[in-house]
Amino acid sequence: AVIANIIADVVVMLASPVKRHIVDGGMFICSGIAKERKPEVMEALHEAQYEILDDLERGGWCAMACRKTI
Repeated sequence: AVIANIIADVVVMLASPVKRHIVDGGMFICSGIAKERKPEVMEALHEAQYEILDDLERGGWCAMACRKTI
């Protein structure tokens, strides 16, 4: 699993390259994402072919739990 509590720009940048460090079916959990940037991050995760299992919002911040697809 990879866990990143960092700004949206970094999550977008890492979404695809970090996959090589995650086993098939492994998790990529990202948080620290400003609510306004959530659509951009979700798009990057979809483009990198993660399965988004859950996304949460609290106090203007977002987190996503994703699974690396095979």
